[in-house]
Amino acid sequence: MTVNWSKRINSDIEYYVRKKKYRKIFDDLEPVLEELEKGKLVDDKLESLGLSEGTAAYKVRIANSSANIANIIG
Repeated sequence: MTVNWSKRINSDIEYYVRKKKYRKIFDDLEPVLEELEKGKLVDDKLESLGLSEGTAAYKVRIANSSANIANIIG
């Protein structure tokens, strides 16, 4: 399976890297991309986009390992 990124994800990644809010973004993306390329679809298929036959889009959520868990919990 071929994984193509949207223009939006490219600009979002640039934003988070620049703002240092997601310092490990590439480490977090790598295992998800590997699963997608193997055909293991890890999240929600977006049905109503009107894509051509044989093309699908998926919404994938990825945890931010750079998040400070202490601030989230307490």
